[in-house]
Amino acid sequence: MRAALAREAEAGQKLVAQGRAQLQRYRQDTGIQLLGTRNELARLHARLEVARQDVLQWVRGMEGAQGPPRQKGSSTDPRDAA
Repeated sequence: MRAALAREAEAGQKLVAQGRAQLQRYRQDTGIQLLGTRNELARLHARLEVARQDVLQWVRGMEGAQGPPRQKGSSTDPRDAA
């Protein structure tokens, strides 16, 4: 009876050890994936900021080329009143 209990306990300990090893591998894998995702997010954020600056620069250039933006109804040309 004791021998059977000892075998069961040993088998249980092996399962626990295997589970711990599997959990550790999972944690390492997810940590690596998370780091990669964070790096990708940082790269995308930098690209977004560059694009935002490009758009702002383009808008400023368009404002300079066309004069200051006019509000609706602020024209002095009588043809615009119609």
